[in-house]
Amino acid sequence: MQQFKSTLQKIARYDVIFIFTVMVVLLIVFSVASPFFLTSGNLVNIGIRIVMILIAAMGATLVISGGGIDMSQGGIAIFTAIVLVVILRYKGVGAAFYAVPFALFLGAFAGLINGLGITIININPFIMTIGMMMIARSSGELVSGDTTLSAPPEFAAFFFTGIAGTIIPYLLIPIVITAAMFILLSKTKFGFRVKGIGSNSRAAEYCGVRVVRYQIAIYVIMGLLSALVGIMLVARASGANPAEFTQLPLQAIAAVIIGGTSFGGGKGTVVGTLIGVVIVGSMENFLNLVRVDYYWQFVVQGFIVLAAVCLDHAIRRRDI
Repeated sequence: MQQFKSTLQKIARYDVIFIFTVMVVLLIVFSVASPFFLTSGNLVNIGIRIVMILIAAMGATLVISGGGIDMSQGGIAIFTAIVLVVILRYKGVGAAFYAVPFALFLGAFAGLINGLGITIININPFIMTIGMMMIARSSGELVSGDTTLSAPPEFAAFFFTGIAGTIIPYLLIPIVITAAMFILLSKTKFGFRVKGIGSNSRAAEYCGVRVVRYQIAIYVIMGLLSALVGIMLVARASGANPAEFTQLPLQAIAAVIIGGTSFGGGKGTVVGTLIGVVIVGSMENFLNLVRVDYYWQFVVQGFIVLAAVCLDHAIRRRDI
């Protein structure tokens, strides 16, 4: 057992380099095991699929770096997606100019409630966000009548039409979000203080950091990004299914922890999260290609989460 722990700690020393190597090895294995994996059509499918996981994982990177956890992402995402679709169905695609900001507002408001419950009422973050997830998802099912709703195809067309013959908005948005989160976490006072709070909130408070405000802010940002995930779903699927995003929080957290962000807070790496998202998304795609049963896919994802947490534990033991 001691030798196993020592091996984990040695692996953890390589951090992002090790994770990148794992990603390359997995991609090679997947391409050898399935002749369809490296086809252009499948790679485009992976890219489209991981967009939503990437946006959710960027928010999770911020929250976990600050010492928190958010399990409400999927619920908020599907609720805002359903609200958006309902408005577009009844008011037409022209209503998008206020329907999209309204959906983002709903997500930010849900994040605000999470933040207030966690900081002011002192509810455990896991319990608070699980409760929000149940409220948001159930509200979405009530609004939709628990049926799949379709949106005007013109809405999706906008996201998949090249801007001046260049990159499409559906792919441009996650690139902008990733770049913004990289700058926020690694180049700003806000990111530095968030990591400080995640490392030791009491010490941060003694240093004059307004811990409560920062903690509320990261949940508001998480809610905003969750709503954006819902909007991206409507763009990709031209509608919203209440059964979507049941695994989104676990996929996002797995990507974040695989990427090297410490589950205990105080450390966050956007580049690592990006690699983690590619690993999680490629794994899901490969399991579908080789026709692994839907429920066994959950088993594999569970093992991935556990392996990521073990690596994170090794990293934190090394840094103590």
